[in-house]
Amino acid sequence: MCTAPAETRTGLLAFSLHYPHHHELEVHTLDGRGLLPRREPPPWANPNIDPSGL
Repeated sequence: MCTAPAETRTGLLAFSLHYPHHHELEVHTLDGRGLLPRREPPPWANPNIDPSGL
């Protein structure tokens, strides 16, 4: 996930379901040509993950 230039944000570990949802980020397809629908993390996702994904 790229949200900032590498020199300003390195080493961030985030959960790929929670982080984009919490921060309302657009998620692109692998080829970058389209957008994936916004999805809330499922209820069965790890309950110990902070909602922010961090």
